[in-house]
Amino acid sequence: MNAPISTREPQNRNGASGLLAGRGMPDSDELHKMDAYWRAANYLSVGQIYLYDNPLLREPLTLAHVKPLVVGHWGTTPGQNFIYVHLKQGHQEV
Repeated sequence: MNAPISTREPQNRNGASGLLAGRGMPDSDELHKMDAYWRAANYLSVGQIYLYDNPLLREPLTLAHVKPLVVGHWGTTPGQNFIYVHLKQGHQEV
């Protein structure tokens, strides 16, 4: 005999279902780290698009550091970084 199939998704102790049911919701420390990673990735992306050198601003920014012709655009970069940080979140060892 076949057992009846449940249509309910499994839930974890935090009430999350689906993909989050196995690992739970991120705590505030993990959310802070995810936000910091996302902001840093966006900052580095802007540096790659607009700067030749000095992305960490270790010296005062000059015109020599800025690319005269920008090839590429900001476009989808924040969204891609957002996806990357969330994909990375499930595989971090803290």
